[in-house]
Amino acid sequence: MGKRLRLIILGVLIALGVLSLYPSIKWYFFTTEETKAIALSNRSSIRTRAIEQAEKDTEKVLAILQGDTEDVFAMNKVSESFLDLRTKARERAVAKETTLAENASAQELFAVFRNKDEINQILLTYYREKYTAIKKSKDSIIKLGLDLSGGVSATLRVDQEDLATRLEHTPSATELSEAVDRAMIVLQSRIDSFGVSEPSLRRLNDDSILVEIPGEDDREQINGFLQGKGSLSFILVDDDATEKLIALQRQDSSWTYTGENAPDFIQAGTEILEYVVRDAFGIDTHQLWIVVYQNIEDYGIDGSHLERALVSTDQLSNRPIVDFQLDQEGTQKFATLTADYINRSMAIVLEKRVRAYATLSAVISDGSAVIQGFSRDLANDIAIVLQTAALPVTLNVVNQELIGPSLGQIVIEQGLRALTIGFILVIVFMIIYYIGSGVTAVITLLCNVFFILAILTSFNFTLTLTGIAAIILTVGMAVDANVLIFERIKEELAQGKLRHTAIENGFRKAFWTILDANITTLVASIFIAQLSSGRIQGFAVTLSTGILTTLFSVLFISRLLFDFGTETVKLKNTSISWRKLR
Repeated sequence: MGKRLRLIILGVLIALGVLSLYPSIKWYFFTTEETKAIALSNRSSIRTRAIEQAEKDTEKVLAILQGDTEDVFAMNKVSESFLDLRTKARERAVAKETTLAENASAQELFAVFRNKDEINQILLTYYREKYTAIKKSKDSIIKLGLDLSGGVSATLRVDQEDLATRLEHTPSATELSEAVDRAMIVLQSRIDSFGVSEPSLRRLNDDSILVEIPGEDDREQINGFLQGKGSLSFILVDDDATEKLIALQRQDSSWTYTGENAPDFIQAGTEILEYVVRDAFGIDTHQLWIVVYQNIEDYGIDGSHLERALVSTDQLSNRPIVDFQLDQEGTQKFATLTADYINRSMAIVLEKRVRAYATLSAVISDGSAVIQGFSRDLANDIAIVLQTAALPVTLNVVNQELIGPSLGQIVIEQGLRALTIGFILVIVFMIIYYIGSGVTAVITLLCNVFFILAILTSFNFTLTLTGIAAIILTVGMAVDANVLIFERIKEELAQGKLRHTAIENGFRKAFWTILDANITTLVASIFIAQLSSGRIQGFAVTLSTGILTTLFSVLFISRLLFDFGTETVKLKNTSISWRKLR
């Protein structure tokens, strides 16, 4: 392979690595604490912050319209929200066929809007998109494990009495094991689907599960994911009572159901439930109260009969729909239910909250149905709820620890200090002992660490404290490979061979030794990564990545640097030893 082609390949890989690491470098070194706080906050906090900021800016706009303050666009520094509002004002002016001068004042521009609510909505949308983008930017950085970033560690234990009740007999060891396996699958799917930080789930013994969620500090939210049984049901709506209740809510917008103030028209055997939908911030928000039947045997189907739920697109309307399929028993029950109550409303109820409800327009005899009338995001949310709702067994939290960010910061500093000291010592040794070739080795080591971090970021691997240890170990292995090559080159030079020949023979003779040593370690680390979890898996994954980058750095980059010195710089001698070669 020619030197130019090798240089192009290296340049492309370095460029890709820079693109991969740029978000992490920006986050850890150039992002303000305020921005980090936004990115690390939950959806509810982001919504509150966006609403407050939009209200403040709205008041400023109203003051401008009333002439109580100076033109914001005449100031030296204009906030981005007002620049966005100016753009929206000009768009509104074009839509209304109103002419605005290029140098129109803020008062002239903002007068285009109809009222305060329109201004507030535009500003709220701006801050929502801004804060959401900030939060999403965190997804592109190197993810830190629980031992580095802090988070929640919880031990869950199967409620064997509840399992025995469900099975109607004492569970055998096999049945208990299967229940734990299914619970782990549901937990993994539930946590992943709702966007919680990269979790680590593993079995501790026959009836316990250890869950580690880095970066999370919202115990209430985490407990909801871990313990929520996900009681899902399809239940008929009492349409007459719901219609009256909706009329009541329209008459009195402040009315809310407290559990004790049910109106007189609510009949026995029914209950009032809250209907919620996810807003633009991804938070469940109250829409209204509706009335559903309580007896699921006669008026509904338990969610345990659900086999799958997918989001697809209706071919006629091109709108998103949720397609779900029931098992055989559920299919029979659903066919009977839809035949008996056609043109009645049915609700999807999860954890005593109505997530969706629609009219049964036809008899459904094959157990397959669609729910429509939602946005794409809401359809995805409903599909997630249907797929990950029900746990096969009750799980109790027997131990929960919240590792604070201060501990994580101490560990990070200690790990980085160890890595820095080790790296500096290696650099000093290589430069003193191998002189010029030691500089080549240092460049190779820097490229090695750079590519390790770039790969970990690109594939969303999690960096743990053991991962830092693996990087330090990789540095040592890379030095060992360089030493092998350098010693072979020294042997060739001692025999009086020219620089080009000595380098060629040195790399050729050391090649198989380096490859054999690294491949055997790579095979072992791959097996460890597959068979382990948590911190050990993090160590194995980082070590495997480091071995691959070491081979590339030592055999490709190091050789390219030597060839560059020989062919481009036209070096005749090789600086490779602090003492004269014999």
